[in-house]
Amino acid sequence: HATGFVVDAERGIILTNRHVIGCGPIRGEATFSNKEEIALTPLYRDPVHDFGFFHFDPQSLRYDEARAIPLAPDAARVG
Repeated sequence: HATGFVVDAERGIILTNRHVIGCGPIRGEATFSNKEEIALTPLYRDPVHDFGFFHFDPQSLRYDEARAIPLAPDAARVG
């Protein structure tokens, strides 16, 4: 189990930690707040920084709509 956040609802992109995606093959599922589960495929695993992206098909959500958390990279601070 791990956490992730929808960062692009239209394209179906979830941001998570790098170790969640791993180096080898992976089959994942996301559980949304209404308990609906959908399949995930790895999209990107950063080789240096602790983040990665999964992809899901937004059309596969039957009972809810994915909502993205807006990113603000200019507001990021160390500490």
